[in-house]
Amino acid sequence: MARKKSNAHVVVLNENGQVLCVSRKEDHNDFGLPGGKIEKSDESKKSAAIRETLEETGIVVTKATLIYAEHRRGAMGYTYLATQWEGEIGTEEPHVVKWGEFTDLVAGTYGEWNLKVFKSLSDYKKRETKLNEEKKANVTLDQASAMNGDWIEVISDHEITEHSKNLEPIWIILEDDEFKIPILAQPDGHDNYHGADDVVYHYCNISHFMKIQRPVFIKNDD
Repeated sequence: MARKKSNAHVVVLNENGQVLCVSRKEDHNDFGLPGGKIEKSDESKKSAAIRETLEETGIVVTKATLIYAEHRRGAMGYTYLATQWEGEIGTEEPHVVKWGEFTDLVAGTYGEWNLKVFKSLSDYKKRETKLNEEKKANVTLDQASAMNGDWIEVISDHEITEHSKNLEPIWIILEDDEFKIPILAQPDGHDNYHGADDVVYHYCNISHFMKIQRPVFIKNDD
């Protein structure tokens, strides 16, 4: 008897909290998560999930984390949460792709699995919220060190882009800021830095003759 192939799926959530749903080809009212079989050519379980999501929906998942796994019906199943993604829905495959609710997934053929995924996702979000609250309570950003400490000289667009690829928060200074006040920003891996209140700074707005450095965190004694 041939061994069943393991499968991998991805939970993709939009800014409204809706989940990406893919219908079965033979029933456009029966929805599940994007994903499919893990092939020998896939580098990993995660890469299989990302590949299948792109093929089925047109959405490009750039970062994902495992939130649920289970041995079921003779094969392993893995479900990832897309923590970074881009693109728009678009596919030539004979199924329906839509932004829906988890109730759409629970009502489908694989409803039992998707209900477990939903519960696991809820637990994941609670853990992330708790960790973030603990992190905020235990550390503060030392902006004074950013203003007075050692900086990395940046003299070209290329160097700024290379720093962005590290995907770690850094201090930046804008070209038109006469007071040279550092702004804590999060690179997106391309040419943009995301600051507070969802303000986005493009690399060309960052002073080429100022400097960039990683933030300094000070542990609170309280």
